[in-house]
Amino acid sequence: MLKNQLIKLSAACVLAVSSNVVMAHINIAQDNVFALGDSSREYKDGSRAFLNVNVAHDCKNAAGEHFPTTGVSLLLPNGQNIPGTYTNDRSGNIYGANAVMGVKQRVSGIFEKTKVVKGSVDAFYSHGVKTEDARVLKWMHGKIDNDHYENLEFKTGFPKIDPASCVAKIKIHFPSVQYCKEGYKTAWVGTANSIYGTGDEKTRVTDTYSAYVKIVRTSELPASCGDGEIIDVTPSVEEINMYLGMED
Repeated sequence: MLKNQLIKLSAACVLAVSSNVVMAHINIAQDNVFALGDSSREYKDGSRAFLNVNVAHDCKNAAGEHFPTTGVSLLLPNGQNIPGTYTNDRSGNIYGANAVMGVKQRVSGIFEKTKVVKGSVDAFYSHGVKTEDARVLKWMHGKIDNDHYENLEFKTGFPKIDPASCVAKIKIHFPSVQYCKEGYKTAWVGTANSIYGTGDEKTRVTDTYSAYVKIVRTSELPASCGDGEIIDVTPSVEEINMYLGMED
């Protein structure tokens, strides 16, 4: 049977109260052009892809009033190397690999300002050894009402899975916050323990879900691995609190 391994990118935790509301999601849009396997959000290990953050609706309060989306913040789960994965240079020298690498954000015609916030990451190879990369993507000062949707694009590279490892798939989570008019926001962060779960009446929290993609092994699993392991990579509460705000 497949074994699941959870990687949290750091260990800090903040206690909070959250809402278990069932609702539509901000997600990575499905795209069969790049798809692999039994899901249209599965991608080949070692590949590059253009991913779209699908903003399908606005924010809504308890009375059913709608508030247009004004900004989106998307956290990248790439603070540390993932076991059983690698990058390499042209000479075949092996380096570590993060869940997503070399992310670039596409400029937007909807949002007046886009911002790539960079920070330290574990070393990986991409045209040289890198120890800094994009950590969060922000789209600011825009407007998407409930009659419209938008796909916000970025491109990324994925890690190669070591053929000698037992890693079969890597599930990569992208916690995000949708900011709306009059201070309303929806946090798709997959945890009840962040600053977004503090009981603010204008904030809705999805504590069991965040946007995701899966990376699928393309080499054959060693016979000793059985069905292999699924590695679940999600940013920590500390990183969610640190990066997902919408300051200019």
